[in-house]
Order: sequence, then structure tokens, then C-alpha cells
Amino acid sequence: MADQETRLRTGRCLAFVVVISVCYGFNLDPRFSVTKKGPADGYFGYSVTEHQIVDEGDGSVKENLLLVGAPRQKVTVATKTVGGAIYKCDAQSTREDDCIQLTTEPFNIPPADFEVMEDGWLGIALHSYGKGGQVVTCAHRYIQENAGLGICYTLLQTLDYSEKWIPCMGKSHTNYLEDFGLCQAGLSAKVGPHESMVMGAPGSIFWRGVVFQANISDELGAVSGPFNSPIPVNPSEEGADTMQLPPTDKYSYLGYSVEIGSFDGSGNLYFVSGAPRAYETGEVVFFRKLPRNQVLHYEPQQKLKGQKDFAGFGSTLLAVDLNNDKFDDLIVGAPYFYEKGRGGAIYIYYGSKNMIDSNTDSKVILSRKMSDADCEKLGCEHARFGMSLAKLGDVNNDGFQDFAVGAPYEGRGTVYIYHGSKDGVSDMYAQRITADDMPDGDQFKSFGYSLSGGLDLDANGYPDLLVGSYESGAVSLLRTRAIIRLKAEIKVIPNMIDLAADALCQVDSELRRCVELEICLTFTADPKESFTSRPIIQYAVEAERTRSFARLEMVKSQDASKKVVEGSMELFRQGTGRIQCVKQLAYLKDVFADKLNPMELSVKFYQNEAAFSRPNPGEPLPDINRYPILSTEGTAAGAEANTVSTYVDFVKECGADNKCYSNLQFEVKLDAKNEGGRYVLRDGEYSRVDISFTVTNLGEAAYLTMVYIKKPPKLDYQGVGGKGQDGVDVKCLPQEGDDTLIYCNDIGNPLKQGSSVTFTLKLNNRIQSSEQLMNITTWVNTSSTEQTPENDKQVFPFMVIREADLVLSVNVRPDDQILCSGDPRGASAMKTERDIGPAVNHSFIVTNRGPSDVLRSVLVIEWPHEVSDGKFLLYLMQAPIVEKGDATCYVAETDTVNPLGIASSVPVTVDRFEPLEPGPSRGKRQAQSEARVKRAQGGLEVLGCKQNTARCRRITCRLGNLQGGLGYVKITLRARLWESTLLQDYKKAGDVQISSYGYLQIDPDLRMQQDTSNDRIEAVTYAVPDFKESGAGAVEWWWILLAVLGGILLLVLIIFCLYKIGFFKRKRPEEMQMYQAEKKHNKMLDDTEEDGV
Repeated sequence: MADQETRLRTGRCLAFVVVISVCYGFNLDPRFSVTKKGPADGYFGYSVTEHQIVDEGDGSVKENLLLVGAPRQKVTVATKTVGGAIYKCDAQSTREDDCIQLTTEPFNIPPADFEVMEDGWLGIALHSYGKGGQVVTCAHRYIQENAGLGICYTLLQTLDYSEKWIPCMGKSHTNYLEDFGLCQAGLSAKVGPHESMVMGAPGSIFWRGVVFQANISDELGAVSGPFNSPIPVNPSEEGADTMQLPPTDKYSYLGYSVEIGSFDGSGNLYFVSGAPRAYETGEVVFFRKLPRNQVLHYEPQQKLKGQKDFAGFGSTLLAVDLNNDKFDDLIVGAPYFYEKGRGGAIYIYYGSKNMIDSNTDSKVILSRKMSDADCEKLGCEHARFGMSLAKLGDVNNDGFQDFAVGAPYEGRGTVYIYHGSKDGVSDMYAQRITADDMPDGDQFKSFGYSLSGGLDLDANGYPDLLVGSYESGAVSLLRTRAIIRLKAEIKVIPNMIDLAADALCQVDSELRRCVELEICLTFTADPKESFTSRPIIQYAVEAERTRSFARLEMVKSQDASKKVVEGSMELFRQGTGRIQCVKQLAYLKDVFADKLNPMELSVKFYQNEAAFSRPNPGEPLPDINRYPILSTEGTAAGAEANTVSTYVDFVKECGADNKCYSNLQFEVKLDAKNEGGRYVLRDGEYSRVDISFTVTNLGEAAYLTMVYIKKPPKLDYQGVGGKGQDGVDVKCLPQEGDDTLIYCNDIGNPLKQGSSVTFTLKLNNRIQSSEQLMNITTWVNTSSTEQTPENDKQVFPFMVIREADLVLSVNVRPDDQILCSGDPRGASAMKTERDIGPAVNHSFIVTNRGPSDVLRSVLVIEWPHEVSDGKFLLYLMQAPIVEKGDATCYVAETDTVNPLGIASSVPVTVDRFEPLEPGPSRGKRQAQSEARVKRAQGGLEVLGCKQNTARCRRITCRLGNLQGGLGYVKITLRARLWESTLLQDYKKAGDVQISSYGYLQIDPDLRMQQDTSNDRIEAVTYAVPDFKESGAGAVEWWWILLAVLGGILLLVLIIFCLYKIGFFKRKRPEEMQMYQAEKKHNKMLDDTEEDGV
């Protein structure tokens, strides 16, 4: 092992020092809290302030007190009722019921006859300047001379009576709203530096509001005031300012909150006041006292305006130096801020050499973002985050001031802790304390409505926080645990591993690569007198804590993954300068993928806490310094508390700086049709989608090269084909827990310069048609530094469409004119359907030419049931007949099919329906037409549904699945032409066109594209009303007899004439033969004579 250690030390060594401080500030611990209870119906805890009474000789603390206001408590003073009381509670007592009401002067003086204090709300404002400082408390509903003037009392640091303040008494207060009749001075009040005090009177002058400032020094000759902010009064009135207009308009509530601070390099003390209703958004105004001026001065630009209407901007104020630049920073509460999932906000304005003004940018911190379930449970949108603000002092002992924010209606109440730093305040709170975190937490309500902090009331060296819960009549002092700050020095040997070099560490008769980790610790803790022993610190070393499978194995690890090894260290006492160290060894695994990124070794420190149980009432307060916490300052941002890390890197096939600069070229092809810049997948054509990838590296080695595919969930991964750089099959896998992501590896690790890899990814398409444009996003990634990232990502927008061409055609029988004759007859004469008139069949045929199936569609048929006056036209004899295909038809009106119940001539079923009566052949029909002579030569009369010239009934047929290229449905409607209607009303018409109308509708939920040019059609039957034959009526028998006798007589006359002309005296056959022979002989003689000539 000695040789092994020698070989390790010959490698390069990395060492660093980390100072750890409080992570997330978890040193305000509810377990150690001190709780005090008072009368809940008196609003005990509505206001709170921490206070310390000191020895005026040596300045030592004599009493640590919690001062609590109960403004609704009814108190009897010399037979008179006073509204409100002030309590003082021993901060170091473990009893809950030992708070004492202040009954000394001025609280034991009964109201005069001209004063009304029964509902005065004494304790509405309560503030102590801190250790040895004066205290102010107010009753803003104090009445004198029928005016709500308000009153404040200042107390010495011993809580003895100092002075009474009624700042509105010297003002006109007889006109009620118009002046100071509803002044309500003391709704807010603060004591500040240089024995200054500020009071708010928001009800003054139509609720415009006024701020009063006073000097509460008891020095002889000090000008006490009070001095008011500018008011719109008669210039001759005392306190009027003829130089400045009031800073706010009516109903602004200026004085609702007040604060004192020094915010710029001038050294001036500013008196700040909030006007939360000014111009709906709220405002904050800075005032200062000018020499020899009775009115507080403000600069118009030194007004801050809220950013959201009705958010209550300016309801609370706090001045505190958060970044140690010697200038106070101003925190403004807006507890009524509202947006989805948020309820309250604070705005931080940082002071500087230049004064804060309207152009100063603010840091905005909104109430905690939480899940919808938590938001509903806790009422997050009504949390009132920012309802209370308080200085904390330096609770995490880092040298910067911290503060607390109350959200009293988040659940049963919540308090947030924020830490100051050289950069100001982080958006993320350092600690969150809820009512449920408190012992007996279910007894608290409106926890955090009032806050006070900054004093060390349990004498452990750290400031504590006082929290009021007035709805439960309780206050709680949250004590701060001490901090042990660790100084850790971490060394790792070697700090870089060459995978091409030989392994040097002997492990079970084989050589392996290894690293050695050395941990060295010292500590400091305050107060030093509380930490004189040697603390025992536990530690856990973890290899690559952010990876499921580490590349390192810890020697002596007890867990199966061999990632973690634990141990303990007993540190030397602070101040000795001695360092405690320990070593741990780790081996490098033989097979792993990532050879570029360094390997992390993290060390987490912790302590085994001593057991704690809350003391019984009356027992001594436990020493909280027996339960310190470890600090975490210097831990990387986002790292786990009390955790530090170091890294072991690899020697890479790259430049001299050991950094790899790759240049990947990424080519991707999607096997689909590109139509106008987007790819189209048609349902039925592309059930599989192939994507081809080619990755080429033109730069230095690209370690851990991987390809990612982001796709819709219903494009399912089917497989991959192709080999990586080293002849290994490329592997692609869906990301676990994410059905939209696929990653492909084994492309090359590293993918060397000049290398190229091609592979094809196969996806199965389950996406139904949609008009939504979707994307397939592909990108290549490497752990090397990529020089051309703009080439490493490609996006393929695509749509999946379902296309079908439904064709609607018709077949009409008979297809020739129907000839109507005879006399009209009434409905009562119709006994059978043959009495109605000729049979008419309209067949509607639906064909799907594809390519996609149509799962759901509707054929709507408008049937010409009647003419406009209600007479029947095409009388439907039976319900629609589905001859072919899958369809179900519904008739909208029940009296559409055979409403008169006329008997059918032939039984009819779905499989067999009555054929039309046999008609003449086409030639015969033509002959008949030519033989007929029309009686009337009128025009064409159209009785159709499409033309709205007939009363039509709707028939709806829901069609089943029509397969692409195969789907076929035929629906026939069998009817009779109501012949009497045409003979009666349309005798003058030349022809009558009777038409039904059909159209197709595809279920819109299928989101199909279709050709609509052939999905509407008319089925037309032509009829000829009243007509004549060329013969006019029947022939009498005697006319026939006369015609026969006339014919016989004519025949006799013809025979007689023939006889007279010798027609019957013809030659006999033998005479004819002699004649022919003689004729032939004469011809021969003639020929001989011609030859002789």
C-alpha cells in the first residue's frame, strides 16, 4: 500500500479550501420556540415588538421582554372602559400564561369626560427601538370633541410613561371628513434613530392622509414638534405649507404605514410613509425635516408608484441595510397583489449615494409559487404575503442583515426568511416556517400577522424572531440556533486520469486505476465561550451523486452501488490551529461511456444531534447552543446543504488545453412528402415513418456523441438500423418516463475527426388526422465543446391528414315521364297503394373512393312529402330500405311514412321490396309518345326540396364504417306519386319535376379532408299532368257495322271494274310458251339481216 500511495503522490494534486455557512438559513427552529398566550377575543398578538431593558450604568441587559398589543381587549380603569391593552412577557420563561398587562401610567389614568376610549384600539401600533430604546404605542380610534383624533404614548426604555401625543388636536377637526375630524393618528407609528418618531394619520382630509414627525428626546431645549406633511389648508393655519402641495390625492390613506431610514449619501434621516390606495396602484413618499420649517418636505420625484392596481403597495414598510453598503434599503409590501397562483408581493429598493426615487429599479419578490393542489389547500392567492415585515439582524452570522416576511393567510400562517448579501437578496427564500411547524401548530391561526426581530432575547449570541397570531391570541418567539462554520480543505491525487496509461493500483491481484481523496477540517463557532469542546463531525463521500451509475467505486463502501462511504472526524478545539484530516480511496470502473466529463467526488458533513424535548412550564429555558447546526457558505449554488465537491478529469484526445472542440455536421432526412415546407403523412399511406441520420465530425474528438429525437407521443419507436464508428450497432431507446423523447448512442465515444456515421430510425404512426401542425425535432449532442451548434438541430413540421372521397349518386325508377290521367280523387278513395298513383323509387348510393376509411358519416335526405298547400306529393309507403351496406335511418317526423295507413299491394321487407309495375319498352314508349297529343302546352313546374318549393321531410341515415376503396351503401325510398294532386293543381303545367335531395356529412371529430364537390345530389322524377290520346273516346258498334258493309261494297265495285277492263281474260300458260318462242325466232331473223348488210 505504501508503494501505491507513493505512485498516487507522483500524480498531479488538486487542493482547495471551502468555508461553509448556513444553507437556506435553517437556524430559526420552531422546536425551541417560546409561546405566550393571552385573550384571543382581545386580538392578543395583533402587534408585537421585542424589547430589552438595560442597566443605564453598564448597559447590560436586565430584562428580555416580548411586548404584545391586544387592541380589542376591554379594560376597566376607574369605572370607565378603555379599548385595548399592552402586555409584557418574559422571553426566557417557559410558561405560556405569565404575560403581565401594563397598568402603570398612562394606562391607569381613566379617560376624561370629554374623551372616549372605549373602542380606542390601544395597541394597534406598538414599536420599540430595541435594546434600551424608547417604545411607542397608539390608539388610533381615540375620540375627543366628537372627532376621531387618535392618540399615541411614548414610554421610556424602562416602560415608564414619557409623553402623550395627539398630533391632530392642534388642527381644524370640526368638519369631520373635510379636515382632521377622522384623523386617526397612530394607525402606524415607529421610533427611529436620533430619538425621532413618526406617526401616520390616514383618515385626515377626506382620507388623503397626513404624516407627523416628532422628536421624543428629553433633552432640555429640544424641539419636539410634531411636524406634519403638506396639507391643503388655509395658508394662515398653523402647519400649512404655501410652497408645496399635498403629496397625495383624496382617499390615498397616506400614513397607513411609516418607517425611518437613511437611504443616501446625504446623511439625512427620511420619514417614509405608504399610501396604499393612491391612484389605485398605491404610492410611497419620502419626507425629511428641513431646518426652521414646521412642515415636512418631499421631492416630487421621491415618490414610488406601485405596479399593479389594488395590490396595496405601501401597506407595510421596512428600512434595513441588506448589502452592507452603509445605506438603508427600503422594502415595500403589497399584500393584496394578485395573479394566478400568487397572493402578495414585496418590492426592494436599494439605497446608494443617490437617493431612491421614481426612476430607481426595484427587485420584486412574489409569494411562493406552488402546485395547484397546494394552492387550493393553502389559499395561496389570499396569503397576504407582505402583510408584515421585520428586521432580523444577522441570523446566519454571515455579516449581512436579514429580514422576515409574513403571509398570515397562507394556510394557518407562514413566515419567510430572506438573507442579505453583498449582492442583495435572492428571489428564493432562505427558510419557510409555517404554523404547522410549531409545537401544537394546529392551535395557531393568522401566524405571522405581526413580526418583530433583531434582538438576542435568549442570550445565545443570535437574534430571535417574535411572531404574532392574533386570531388565536398567541405569540411565539422563534429562537435561533448557533452555527458551527467548517473550513474544509479537499485534496485529490491524481486530479487527472490518462486512460491510455497503465493502471497502477493493485486490487485483488489485478491492476486498476484509482484516486485518493484527503479531507481536512477546522471550525469556528460563536459565541466562543459556548464552544470549547471538540465537535464530532460525520461525513459521507459520494461518487458522482448526480448519476445513477458512477464511474468510480468507493473502497470500504457499505452500499451495493459502492458509491458512498461514511465516517466521522473529531475536530480539534477552535483557536489551536490544528487540522484534522482523513483519507478515502476510490477505483475507476473498467467499462463506462462518458470519458470527457470530469468525475465528481462530493463530501457532505453533518452532526448527530442531541435528543431534545420541550421543557415543562416553569422549567428553565434549554441552552440552545447545545444544538448547533453546521454552516454551508461557499457551497456551489444549488448544491445540497453542507456539501462540497471536487473533480477528477480525464486526459483527452484533444488540444494542449485538454479541451475538445468538435465540429459536428448533422444531416437528417424524413421519408415523407414535403408539401409547401411541411411534411404530410396521409392516414393509410404512411403507417411507418423512417428518419435517416448522418453525423460527421470535422473538428476535434466529439466525446459521448448522441442524437435525440423529440416527437409526438403517438409516433412509436420501432427500431434502428446502422453501425457506429467502431462497428457497434447504434442503439436508440425511448427516454424512461417521457414518451416523446428518444436518444441514440454508440455513435462514437469519441467520434474522431473525419469520421461519419449513418443510421435510420423507424417510427410507427398512430396519430389520427389533425389540422394541428406538429414537429419532429432532432438534434445531435456531444460532451465536447461544439463549434457549430447552429448545424446541430433540425425541425420537421408535419401534419397527419385523413383523406376520403365520398361520392353520392342516385338511381330513379321509373326513369321516364309518368303520365297522369283521369279525375282527381280524395284520400278516402285510396284503399290500396295502387289507388294512389304510379310507384316511384329513389335510391341513394354512397361510395367511398378512399384512401382512408370513414368510420362515421351521415346521409341526410330531404323528401318531397307534400306540396305547399299540404297535399301529398310523393307518398312514402315504408321506411327507408337499406339494400347494401351498414346504415340505420331515422325519420324526423313520425307521420312521414304511410300516415294514412293505406294497404300495401305486395308485402314488403328489407330484403324484398315491391318491383315497379311493368312498363312498355323504350320503342313502344316512343311510339306512344308520338301518338299522344298534349292538351296543355304550359311550362315546367319544379316541386323540389333543394328549391324549397315543396314541403319536405328529413330522413337521417347514420352510416357505419366505409372502407377506403370498398365502402358502399345503397338506401332506397319506395313511394307512390299522389296523382290526384297533379291532376287537381297542376293541369296547366307542361311538365312537373319532383325532386328529393340528399347530402353527406362526415363526423367532424374525425378531422378528415374530403372532396365536397360530389357529396350532394338531387333525385328527379318527371310527371306529365292531364293528357289526351289522338282518338277521342270509344267507337259505337253501328259505326263498326257500317264500316264493314262499306268495305264489302267497295270490294264489289273494284271487282266489277276489273272485269270490265278484261283483267280476268288472261292467256293460258301454253299460249304464253308459243308467244315466247315466236318472239325469240323473230329476234334471230333480225340479227341475220343486219349481218348481211
